Amino acid sequence: VHAIAHAIGGRYNIAHGMAVAVVMPYVLTWYGKCVYKKLAKLSEICGIAGGNLPESQRAEAYINYIKMLLHKLCIYKDFYKILKKENITRKDVKNMAKCAIIESNPHYPVPKIMSLKECEYIICSICYG
Repeated sequence: VHAIAHAIGGRYNIAHGMAVAVVMPYVLTWYGKCVYKKLAKLSEICGIAGGNLPESQRAEAYINYIKMLLHKLCIYKDFYKILKKENITRKDVKNMAKCAIIESNPHYPVPKIMSLKECEYIICSICYG
């Protein structure tokens, strides 16, 4: 999350907190099953989804709650207002992904290592909606 947020935010002058907030649900979704247990627990603690639901549904409810907050607080709107002014090319995406991978691998303690291609895909998903 942080490395991708640094790459996008640094390139397009987006506040770090805003970039982290927008990137987070994309990366949490990409992590998939390896973070379900922790996200399910957070979902319960925050009162988002109860323990009667399967772990995967509680985890997804947590990610969806983050997305809802991003909409409610107009963070998505503000983030994409900034990006809309940019002409983000495929080369830009490749450069941002390369920077994110260099920063994060193997330095960040993450549940799953992302490949360069996976990082490019996530950045494309973020930047092109």
